[in-house]
Amino acid sequence: MYILVQLLLLVLMFVLSTSTQHVHYVKPDGSPPEVCPDQPCLTIDQYVQRANAYFTTGAHFLFLAGNYRLQATIRLVNISDITLAGKDNESDAIIYYGNSDAIQCINATNFCIQKLTFILHDSTVSNISSAIKILNSKNVEILNLTFKGSSEFVMTLTSPVFIYLNSDVSITSCVFKRNTAYFGGALYVVSGSNVILDGNMFIGNRAVYSGAIHVEDGSILTLKGTLGNTFAHNSAVVAGGAIGCLNSSIDIVGNNMENSAILNITTSLQPYRIYFFNNSVIGKGGGE
Repeated sequence: MYILVQLLLLVLMFVLSTSTQHVHYVKPDGSPPEVCPDQPCLTIDQYVQRANAYFTTGAHFLFLAGNYRLQATIRLVNISDITLAGKDNESDAIIYYGNSDAIQCINATNFCIQKLTFILHDSTVSNISSAIKILNSKNVEILNLTFKGSSEFVMTLTSPVFIYLNSDVSITSCVFKRNTAYFGGALYVVSGSNVILDGNMFIGNRAVYSGAIHVEDGSILTLKGTLGNTFAHNSAVVAGGAIGCLNSSIDIVGNNMENSAILNITTSLQPYRIYFFNNSVIGKGGGE
């Protein structure tokens, strides 16, 4: 009996230790130590430099209010149960990214990022960087984020959120505003990925193909109607003012589309309670 009790205690301690979330505070560059509510409290680049010590299972990173200009990409590879979040209001922690990705999530599970703002700066036409790139990752949650393009409105090559290679991602209550890309001004979904959208706003995004979202290569895009998604004033040069879909599936329930359009090519499209107003595009998909 004594041995059994000891074994049960060991199991309980193991479960508690593996489920404990380790909180790390992230401060903007140049911030004085007194801004930190607790320790550890480093700049994001300092955490990246010590990735093996800090980016571990159960780590929870809280970004304090301020501006963050990344010197290196935050690479989350083969990790699980990691959270990156703004400590308070989502608009108070602003991450500027330019000629390299802000965050790469590769072969990860149970990754959550929320309450942050991403702004593209120092962009050029050849820029292939994204705010968030997700590769072969499962149960990824993107919540209450804002993605804004550069003030110059330069056409870049890659979407701010790029999801590929069999990834499963939910995006909820986010704002994509004035972003640009060659395919999918706000969001690119490719290579058998599954993405669920609810409560998001896509406003004034531009692309050559698929003004707001591009879905391709056996992927599934679900636009839920629980909170609804809004597409307004998105545009494309060639096709798909709001959404372009190639060899993939789209399920649209109770969403609002204004001054946008869908181009649906060789795909399974299941529209329900969907409305189009004054849609236009230079090429194909003005009202399809």
